[in-house]
Amino acid sequence: MGRKLFTLLELVVVIAIIAITTTLAVSAFRGESPVQKMNSAALGFESWCAQVRYNAMENGADRVVAFNPDERIFLAVDPESAQSESLWQPQEEERPPLQWKLPDEFELDAETLSAEAGEDGTVEVFRFFSDGSANAAREFVLKFRNFERRFQVSPLTGLLRQSEGEVDSL
Repeated sequence: MGRKLFTLLELVVVIAIIAITTTLAVSAFRGESPVQKMNSAALGFESWCAQVRYNAMENGADRVVAFNPDERIFLAVDPESAQSESLWQPQEEERPPLQWKLPDEFELDAETLSAEAGEDGTVEVFRFFSDGSANAAREFVLKFRNFERRFQVSPLTGLLRQSEGEVDSL
């Protein structure tokens, strides 16, 4: 009777630990799923917009959020400099302009891209005002594989609103 056996509880605990460890290892090696990539990009864009809005309020000056389809970059600039043709050229400033690059494999909807483009090929997406509000110039859709995320800026609060969905595949 000096021999001690495993109890059923100990066996169940060991199996549970092995299952949890295996699940974590498999998910770590698989990489990000499309849903995670979409959520990560949407969160990144939302935090960037919050930073631009805060910048407008802090400096007491409007900020235009423009999109350059060739470079796949969103850029926040002063409305006066948005009129100049050197908007996308490197400028000598103490701080670089606020910008957010559209991740690879992501697309914007054709309606946003076909909107009134400026002389330099950029499209004004929306504008943040110094009081924290914004003009909701247009809604735009960020697409990744069969997922899409719709963004719209609230005119009253200047906060970015999102809605998600799946693209219908024919």
